[in-house]
Amino acid sequence: MNGNNGFIISGFDAEGSSGNAVSYAGDVNKDGFDDLLIGASSANSDDKNNAGKTFVVFGSKEFPANFSLAEANGKNALVLNGVETDGLLGTAVSGGGDINGDGIDDLIVGAPGSLFQDSPGKSYAIFGSRGFGFANPNNGLQGTVQDDIINGTQADDTISGRQGNDKIFGNSGQDWLSGNLNDDYLDGEKGQDILIGGDGNDSLVGGLGNDVLKGDNGNDILTGVDINAINPGIDEIDTLIGGGGSDIFVLGDANNTYYDNGDLDYALITDFNASEDSIQLQGKADDYLLLPFSQANQTGTAIYRKAAQNELIGILQGGANLSLSGSYFRFS
Repeated sequence: MNGNNGFIISGFDAEGSSGNAVSYAGDVNKDGFDDLLIGASSANSDDKNNAGKTFVVFGSKEFPANFSLAEANGKNALVLNGVETDGLLGTAVSGGGDINGDGIDDLIVGAPGSLFQDSPGKSYAIFGSRGFGFANPNNGLQGTVQDDIINGTQADDTISGRQGNDKIFGNSGQDWLSGNLNDDYLDGEKGQDILIGGDGNDSLVGGLGNDVLKGDNGNDILTGVDINAINPGIDEIDTLIGGGGSDIFVLGDANNTYYDNGDLDYALITDFNASEDSIQLQGKADDYLLLPFSQANQTGTAIYRKAAQNELIGILQGGANLSLSGSYFRFS
């Protein structure tokens, strides 16, 4: 192969298992060329053995006869680093089509974890975007083992805090933020962001835009909105996933009811557990109604703020037999 009739993609690590999974990715950076996905599930990522890596090789008019993954610089290819020891990121890779409806192809990457550990495994849906890659200097940025303060840019950032009690701010763009270990504070700020607390007792704030917040392990506090906005949560639909531990889902504070704009905005809470989680609302129990909710394949309990036309505030997916007098509701 000479680059004209095809080319070879060489691995970067003798034990990385580059090429254990490959897939067509679609055009994830919207440059008019289709892209490729290459998994390297046994690769070490920083100090995490077998965390795995996935490479997005961007399409182009020309390629060398031999392209080495070690030469990935964000313009010719993007590196997605695994964040967990033995996570095996890249065991399965696939183009996801346009799953968020923005007209740009997206990715799905599997990290099943070691067969020798009690691991539930994870899959990451990663949204494509114009300029997707390391043209943004913070895309793929990792913190240290210390307590870090990391600020994203106005582009799309991928930031992992690693160890320490970290504070991570996404700024603008569609950001992917992970606190990883210990007690972290994550704030997506503007844009449609994905926040993952990881281990520890974390505080997650989505900010403006339709965000996905996952507390993961630990006792976490999840707030989907920008609490300093004039009308927090207006025109937003945020997805809140507590994960393990006793989590607090914040849908209001002493000054504001969040998502207070009819049925156009709300928080979708996917895994509320009345035996350990709680929901914070503004006002008092008499200000609200709990009603059954059913739409398409989604059923549960809807939280309405009483008004001339009741205001949808939140949906508890699968929630049933709940009462506003229950100890799992908090009022401020």
